[in-house]
Amino acid sequence: MADISVTAANVIASSSAIVDRERRAGATITAGQAVYLDTSTATYKLIDSNAAATGNELATQKGIALSGAASGQPIAVVLSDT
Repeated sequence: MADISVTAANVIASSSAIVDRERRAGATITAGQAVYLDTSTATYKLIDSNAAATGNELATQKGIALSGAASGQPIAVVLSDT
C-alpha cells in the first residue's frame, strides 16, 4: 500500500481541536506528521510507524503536528479533533 501524502499547507485544526502549544520539537517536524511526547526531554518527536515502539512512545500522548518546526523550536500539536 502506498504512503499517505500530506500537504503541510493544508493541515488545519477545527475550532473544537485540543492543541498543545506549550512544548518544543525534539527533531525537525513538518505539519501533518505523527508525533509523540518524549517524556525524558519534554519534546515532541516523530513516530516511526514501521519500527517497534519503545516504552516511551507507548506511554506518551500522540498527535499530529499542526505546524512545522526545527529541533528546539516551539511546535503546535493537535491531540484531539473531530
